[in-house]
Amino acid sequence: MTWWAAVLGFVGALGGSWGGQLIVARREDRRWDREREREEERWRREQQKEINQRIFEERKLAYGSLVLHMSNWCIEMNSFGLHLFTGGEARGPKWEVVEKFEQAAAQALRAADLLADKTVINAAKAAWTLDMKFMNELHVWDLTGDSSKGEEGLEKRVSIALEELKSAARADMNAVLHYKQ
Repeated sequence: MTWWAAVLGFVGALGGSWGGQLIVARREDRRWDREREREEERWRREQQKEINQRIFEERKLAYGSLVLHMSNWCIEMNSFGLHLFTGGEARGPKWEVVEKFEQAAAQALRAADLLADKTVINAAKAAWTLDMKFMNELHVWDLTGDSSKGEEGLEKRVSIALEELKSAARADMNAVLHYKQ
């Protein structure tokens, strides 16, 4: 009987030891899984932050270029209109400068179209449409010498459209920078 008690004690101790190890191992596995999930979540947040920062930088460049070129185009059209109004020659270097700025603005609009938010693109296209109307008026004035056929207040509307474009770009930049997921 003592022999059986010793064997039974040994088997019980061995079984208890293995059972304890299994319980501890499962607990450790669950802890490891929770830690891994937290680490993956932290990594995902960092990745999203980096992506948002890259989007912010790309849009900042695109919006800056768009606003700059559209504004310069408007400034040159105003300068050309004043040039015509004061009796300057219609064709020549002044008009070529206006066309050069128009081409730069068109290129900036195409580049921004790839990156920009829909509200920014809509504001840019509205400003573009008014700029084109203004440019067409300058064409008519240039060809006919008659400035009375222009649309009333168009220059002011162009200026307002450019301000709306700037405002939409700022709002989008702020949204991208503070985006949380």
